[in-house]
Amino acid sequence: MDKRRTYVQTARAASTQLTRERILEATEASFERGPLAAVRIDDVARRAGVSRSTVYQLFDSRAGLLVALADRMRQQAGFDRLVEASIHPDARE
Repeated sequence: MDKRRTYVQTARAASTQLTRERILEATEASFERGPLAAVRIDDVARRAGVSRSTVYQLFDSRAGLLVALADRMRQQAGFDRLVEASIHPDARE
């Protein structure tokens, strides 16, 4: 039986999540300045206070970053709950 202690990096995971959120907030703020084409990784990284490589490490690509932002916005708006509610028939029918 392996009795080695499991090492859980909770502080690092929390820090990574905070960095991820800062990057997503910076990306969302980029939309205020212009259309989708105006969202540049360099600008997002600078605004979030991270390097370009950190953005790519967390999101793989610009497309991955935009997909993550879309997912976050959908969750915040409760879109999944709306879709779920639309599946159920109306009580009056």
